[in-house]
Amino acid sequence: MSVTASRVPARCLLPATDAVACRCVLELHAIATKKAEGGGEFAVAMTGGERQRFLQGIKADPGEYYKMLGTVKAETSDCSRPADRVSIHEGIRGSVGFGLLSRMVFGVLEEWMLGQLEAQASSCEQAGEENEAMQWTATLARVLSDQGRHDDALAMKERVLEFQRRVLPENHPSIGEGDVWCLIACC
Repeated sequence: MSVTASRVPARCLLPATDAVACRCVLELHAIATKKAEGGGEFAVAMTGGERQRFLQGIKADPGEYYKMLGTVKAETSDCSRPADRVSIHEGIRGSVGFGLLSRMVFGVLEEWMLGQLEAQASSCEQAGEENEAMQWTATLARVLSDQGRHDDALAMKERVLEFQRRVLPENHPSIGEGDVWCLIACC
């Protein structure tokens, strides 16, 4: 049984050292139930190649990520045995419910994405690739803004603006636009 449109495999953490890959809404339900009791935790795992494809996709269009998340619905999960599907779905409805289960998965994926963007910006900055770091910072600002986290987005946009003022000519038309994509050619 797999969750519809779950392109990013979830990784569920059980007691401190035991990790299991969740490809099944039953497993997600078990972790969500534990989490509701204060014990379970969701996390995301990807290969290096998957992570790079994900980051490049977000950089190109952060809206695509939210479109993908909007299709994740535990309630539309399927199972090879219809009787199992009925039983599992009844169990979910009788405990955490599909809405909470989907929100938990969404929340984990959203926080993971922010962490990946922050890590990418930091990594580029540490490597001395300031232009690339500012591109990731601008992407992070757009995502935070999309989430309604305007104060956090503003802090990122201010970093990008400071960078633009430092590296571009004084009256450059891109200053203040919040988009550093043109800087690849300008710098």
